[in-house]
Amino acid sequence: IGSLWIDWQTDGNLLACAGYGDVHIFDKRTNEVAKSVKNLHIGRLLQQEEPSLILKDYVRTVRWNKDGSLLVSAGAEGKVKIIDFKSEKTLFVGSTSDGSKLYSVEFE
Repeated sequence: IGSLWIDWQTDGNLLACAGYGDVHIFDKRTNEVAKSVKNLHIGRLLQQEEPSLILKDYVRTVRWNKDGSLLVSAGAEGKVKIIDFKSEKTLFVGSTSDGSKLYSVEFE
């Protein structure tokens, strides 16, 4: 799994790793992938006919919130997403007002 960005959950047991469209969560207690959020950031459609090919975009950054229940990510396609870690539901999708690229995001 190629990773561009990593962030430890505050308890130090879970490591979020961002890479090519996906976010993988490693658990250091088991030395295994605890969860994978696939296709979180998707790029452009490469071809229209079947079977269509969709390019995955880099997940440029991923960060945990303070209590470790949410992850925020920014993709090369210019979107920021907040997901619930347990349910993997996307709670928010946004982008910059001027269409500029996002390289870092963080919870306050």
